[in-house]
Amino acid sequence: MFVSAEVEGQANPSWVVPERAVHGDKIYLLNNESRLAIVPITVLYRRDNLVVIDGELEQGQKLILNDLLPAIDGMLLREDDVSEEETNDAQEASL
Repeated sequence: MFVSAEVEGQANPSWVVPERAVHGDKIYLLNNESRLAIVPITVLYRRDNLVVIDGELEQGQKLILNDLLPAIDGMLLREDDVSEEETNDAQEASL
């Protein structure tokens, strides 16, 4: 027996990030001017140290995983070199 179905709706893009990147209802991004951007998000659900979020995000933005104290929107940041292993871990977490 087979069923033919058509499902209508709109895409619901969401993002998977490590738990440590979520700060309440915000995440930290490194903008194009090497400054901190504090972005509000909505947590959809959590599972296995990963969080599915929704927000005004675009592919290619740089997510900050470290906790910044104090975290001041617009403050100047310096990007450290990331090892290839850390890059691979981050890519696997977003799949």
